[in-house]
Amino acid sequence: MITGHNTDITYNGVIYHVQTEDKGKSNPIVETLVYKGGEILDAKRTSYVEIIQDGYDEKKIISLIEEQHRNVISEIKFGKYDKGGAVVVGDPLGGDLIDSKKSLDQVILEYLASEAEKERLVLELKGNTTVVEGTSCTLNVLTKSSTSGDPLKGARIVIKIISTVKKPLTIYDGKTDRVGVLNVEFTVPEFPDGNAALLVQAFSDFGTDELKIFIGKKNKDGNADQKS
Repeated sequence: MITGHNTDITYNGVIYHVQTEDKGKSNPIVETLVYKGGEILDAKRTSYVEIIQDGYDEKKIISLIEEQHRNVISEIKFGKYDKGGAVVVGDPLGGDLIDSKKSLDQVILEYLASEAEKERLVLELKGNTTVVEGTSCTLNVLTKSSTSGDPLKGARIVIKIISTVKKPLTIYDGKTDRVGVLNVEFTVPEFPDGNAALLVQAFSDFGTDELKIFIGKKNKDGNADQKS
């Protein structure tokens, strides 16, 4: 199985996560998933059965993965999932189109460079960020400007728990104080039959940001298992 790609794209203040991967020779499909807020928003799957009829060619599969990943990034930048999913068609002669001749790395680097010049919200967690199911957790949340580093007050903070066995659970919805800080205490539920993660989202006039933290399991001593 070939290693895929994972990219975060921000459009109109919304963060979309694009994940593209090869499902392997036994299931010859290239799958791209688009996530928004920890939930799958869209999926694109392309079979490459015909490509390997005359023999497996890894270079062709890698090229297919990169092309599909790049195309989905392009769709996001053109507003496919904005305003109820309406597709915003760009000028085919305009400078905003992604050049298909560029490598995936070039596309991502150019996008990141353009985003770095804009002031946006940055979400940080201070102190201990270890989260273990069935225990008390304290999160120290900070929101600030990406350009000046100044705190952003009044940013909306939504904390959810997402898991493989239950629907997303919102455990907090509030705002940061005048110095851009929010302290939240809660008890982490247990998920004996699955895995879970903490999703921290921030929203303001300067856009959005989010962080994910894996929720650890207790070992026999009641402490967190160490993931290798």
